[in-house]
Amino acid sequence: MSIHDLEAFPLHTNNSETTSSQLGCEKLPAMKAKAAEDQRKIDHATAEIDRLEGELRALRAQPGSPERDRKMTPLSDAVVDFQTRRYQLSNKLSQLLDDIRELESRCIKQA
Repeated sequence: MSIHDLEAFPLHTNNSETTSSQLGCEKLPAMKAKAAEDQRKIDHATAEIDRLEGELRALRAQPGSPERDRKMTPLSDAVVDFQTRRYQLSNKLSQLLDDIRELESRCIKQA
């Protein structure tokens, strides 16, 4: 759900009574569950980045060899992939949390 979806739920209607359903308040639990899921994905990506960077440090500590160099490239690529994924997830989570705060504010005002 984006802020644009929330605009479909106006605070004021012609009959001066806005229900929680009209605001979309019933969507809050699902949105919060999605935010928790996204946070778990970010935590997993961070753990993978840490693990892969540890492997890279261990390889760099070894004397140079074709075998070492062969292993480093895919590890470096994997780190970049996980960093990109974490960045994208963090942006999505940030937007979702903003949407949750906006919807919560609307629902509180209605209550």
